[in-house]
Amino acid sequence: MKESTVIHLTNVLGTGSKILSSDLLDELLNDSSIVIKYIHLPNVKFWRDFAKNYPNKQFVYKNIDKFRSLTRLSELLFTYNLPHDVSRLIVLGDIPLKAKKVKQIVLLQTPHITNKLKKISFKLKCKFTLLRFLFRKNSKYVSKLIVQTKLMKDEVESSMILPLKINIEVVLFPLPKNFNFTNSIKKIKSKKNKPDEKLDFFYPAALYEHKNHLFLNTISDKTLDNVINNIVLTIDSNSAIAQQIKKNVFKKIIFVGNLEYANIPARYEECDAVLFLSNDESFGIPLLEAAALKLPIIVPNLPYAKTILGDNYPYLYTANCEISFNLVINNLFSACHENYMSALQHDITSRKWTDVSKAFTL
Repeated sequence: MKESTVIHLTNVLGTGSKILSSDLLDELLNDSSIVIKYIHLPNVKFWRDFAKNYPNKQFVYKNIDKFRSLTRLSELLFTYNLPHDVSRLIVLGDIPLKAKKVKQIVLLQTPHITNKLKKISFKLKCKFTLLRFLFRKNSKYVSKLIVQTKLMKDEVESSMILPLKINIEVVLFPLPKNFNFTNSIKKIKSKKNKPDEKLDFFYPAALYEHKNHLFLNTISDKTLDNVINNIVLTIDSNSAIAQQIKKNVFKKIIFVGNLEYANIPARYEECDAVLFLSNDESFGIPLLEAAALKLPIIVPNLPYAKTILGDNYPYLYTANCEISFNLVINNLFSACHENYMSALQHDITSRKWTDVSKAFTL
């Protein structure tokens, strides 16, 4: 008799985590070797629409309201009761549950559990301190922890006290299933960096502190005038962070708000280069997407970027923004960069979702 499985992701609400989790869930739901008892989802439109594709599967919804933080806390503190015939629990939302007598497999997507970020608000520090405590507390119920990079594995091992029985496995995730890079790459503009030619940038990132949108304030007026035509940001112009961006930078920015994923490829097709200014990531979907499209990427010289782009990429050094920014642009639009991205593209596009799902079922 096949073991019965419950899949839990009631807190998966971020843009990137929803895309990755929905693709993984799609793979698991189509795997005939798995008997899925039910899937526990947040009661939001994205996941309700997803569930419509599987009318024969059972979905249990958790309401998302003003008491969301308290209900999430209680979910992590108290025993998560499962039907007696369930022997495996797959958690896609970072923090293990207090589930006894089952094999629990957890996907850790957020990098903030490892206590690396220093430049964050006091409120977020309190939040992640509590989450680290709950992670440690419930880790004794975990059989396997899955992370997306070796960097993430090393950071988890060095920053947490984990039971010896936990197996930490690195699984390389592929491009999102709905990202049609083959069609998009044919439409990408082949614009070269010329003195009389300004560039269009695209920064696909949600409104979180660690996404570092305020880095834009450090770009000099000279660079703004000589190099940049516009910068498309996927945040709201009325947000607090948007209001903190300097007026001279603000004039160059097009705020498009949170985009549906189906509209992202068109933005890639229209830009000359991708900005990705985040201070920390566990994965970084836009880096994969831009690399698959062979688009230049302006990204800081940080460990998470090196896990995808390697050591030799022309990174942005934030110590001297003006000089670094211009050097990076010149390097990115060179022939050697095109050859580098072609090799990287092959590695990324060869990854398979079937290989990812196997890590959760073996």
